[in-house]
Amino acid sequence: MSDQVEKETPKFDWVAARSPCSLPNVFKELRLQVKEDVKTRNALRPNNSPYEFSVVENSGDFYGSSSSQGCAQVNNIQPRRARNCSAG
Repeated sequence: MSDQVEKETPKFDWVAARSPCSLPNVFKELRLQVKEDVKTRNALRPNNSPYEFSVVENSGDFYGSSSSQGCAQVNNIQPRRARNCSAG
């Protein structure tokens, strides 16, 4: 009976199951979560607020930032910065 159960049970494909856990996929998911966080935070700003949050992407890097109207300086939010290992 044990042989019959073993033949009917499909083998677990652990390679395919672990594929979404690769570094490029993890950073892609992180980037999407940061974009959603920024979108949510901007929706919570008061009307006509002088500041805005954004996601800056450059050569595989991305990070959240904030800026104010009339202010040339962009304040980078460093703890959310991550390096996309798939970019090079």
